[in-house]
Amino acid sequence: MQQQDMEAIIRAMEQSDPNTREAARKIRSAMGTQEGRQTAQDVTRRYGSVIAAAASKMQSGDPDGAKQLIQGILNTPDGAKLAAEIARLLR
Repeated sequence: MQQQDMEAIIRAMEQSDPNTREAARKIRSAMGTQEGRQTAQDVTRRYGSVIAAAASKMQSGDPDGAKQLIQGILNTPDGAKLAAEIARLLR
C-alpha cells in the first residue's frame, strides 16, 4: 500500500508544472537505487498514513494539500534524511 501511495504521488507530480515534473524524475531515479529504496522504506514505515493522505489529496486534485503534508514529513529528521539521500544520489 505505501509503495503504491509513493508511486501515486510521483505520477501526479509528473503531470504538474515543469519544475515539479523534474523533481518527480529525480525522485524516481533515486528510488531506483538500493540506498534510495531503503531510506524511502524507513520513511514510509513511520509516516505511511501521512503519505497515503498526500496521495489521496493528489488524486482528488489538491496538490497544495499534498505538498503541505509532504513538507511536514520533510521537516522531520527522517524526512530530512530522505531528502538528503535523494540529493546525494542525484549528484
